[in-house]
Amino acid sequence: MSTRTRMALGMSAASLLLATVVLAEGGGADPEVIAAAGRVPQNPALRLVAKFPIPQMTGTWDHLAGDAQSGRLFLTAQDEHAIDVLDVKSGKLLHRISGGFNRPQGQYFIPQFKRLVTSNGRDGTVRFTNTDTYELANTVQLSIGADLMQYDPNRKRLYIESGGKDSNRGVGKVSVVDATRGEILNEIATDYRAAAMAIEKARPRLYVAIPALNQVLLIDTAKNEIVGKYDVPGRPGFIGLDEKHHRLFVSTRKHATSPAEPTFNVIDTESGKRLATLPTIEDTSGIAYDAAHCRIYTSGLSGFVHAIQQVDANRYQTLARFPTGHHAGTSYWMPELNRFFVAIPPYESRKAEVWAFEPLPNHSRGCK
Repeated sequence: MSTRTRMALGMSAASLLLATVVLAEGGGADPEVIAAAGRVPQNPALRLVAKFPIPQMTGTWDHLAGDAQSGRLFLTAQDEHAIDVLDVKSGKLLHRISGGFNRPQGQYFIPQFKRLVTSNGRDGTVRFTNTDTYELANTVQLSIGADLMQYDPNRKRLYIESGGKDSNRGVGKVSVVDATRGEILNEIATDYRAAAMAIEKARPRLYVAIPALNQVLLIDTAKNEIVGKYDVPGRPGFIGLDEKHHRLFVSTRKHATSPAEPTFNVIDTESGKRLATLPTIEDTSGIAYDAAHCRIYTSGLSGFVHAIQQVDANRYQTLARFPTGHHAGTSYWMPELNRFFVAIPPYESRKAEVWAFEPLPNHSRGCK
C-alpha cells in the first residue's frame, strides 16, 4: 500500500477531496521541481506572498527566531557558524552575526531585554546577543548538544535542553537559566535527547518531547521536576501547543525503531487522552499554532508544509499539503505580522531563500 493510499484512508471524505486537489495541482511531478519553480499549489490555507533571497547562505538552517516589532527574522546558518538577520518587511539582509558560534542551533528572542539567545551544539555554549548592536552580551556554558529552548516571560527564565545518552552526549537535561543574569539556576534530568519543547504562559508547565521513549514529558516549572508523561504512537519529532483549549500537538517521525507512517496527533493535556490522529508529512521539524485562524502549520525536512484546520477543540482536518524545497524543515510563525516563514536551504543550483506565506481567511465558524 502506497503512502498516498494510507493517507487517504485516514482522512474524512471532505479532507480527502481537498488534499487530492492540492496534490493534483502539482501534476505528480518531483516535489523539488515544483518547489524550485515556486509553484505553490492554490489552497485554502496559505498564500505565498514573497520569496526573499539569501545568497550568502551555503549550508543548512536550524531554528529561527523573530522580533515582530522591528520586523526582523533571525536565521541560524549552522554550517557557517553565523546568524543572518532578515528584514521581513523589505526583504533586505540587515546583518550577519558571526564569531564565536560553534554550530548554532536553538534560538529565542527576548523583546524585554533585546537579547537573542542562541545555543551551540558542538561546544554547549549559549550566547546572549544584544540585538541593537549585534554584540555579545554574555555566555552560559551547558553540555554539548545544546539546542532547543523555551522562555517563561513571567519568571524571566529560559529552559534549554542539551545532552542525551541516546546520542552519546551524556545525560539529557533541561537547564533552567536566569535570563536577566545569564546564570544556571537548576537542571532537570531527562536522560534522553529532547526533540522539541513547548511552554504554557498561564501555568508552570513545560512539555518536552523525548523520541527514545515515544513520550512527551510534562515538567512542573515551579517544582523543576517531571510530573507527568504522555504516550504517543511513534517517535515525537516536533510539538506545538494550543494553551487556551489545553491541546498538545505532536507529529511523529519514521525511524528504524518506529517504522510506522508519520502522524499528527492531538492530545488533551488535562486527561492525557489522544483526541485525533491524521497522516502527516515526513520528518516534521516545526509546528506553529495560528489561533486567529484556528490552524496548525507544520514543516518537514521532507520538503513539505502541512496545514491543518482546527474545526473545534476535538476535530481536525487537513487543509493543504504542498512542497517547498529540499530539507526545508525550518519555519517560524509571526502572528503579529500574520506571516508564516519557511527557510529554504540551497540545493544543487537552487539558492537559499525565505518564503513568506499569508494565511487565507477562515470562512468557517472557527474554533471555540
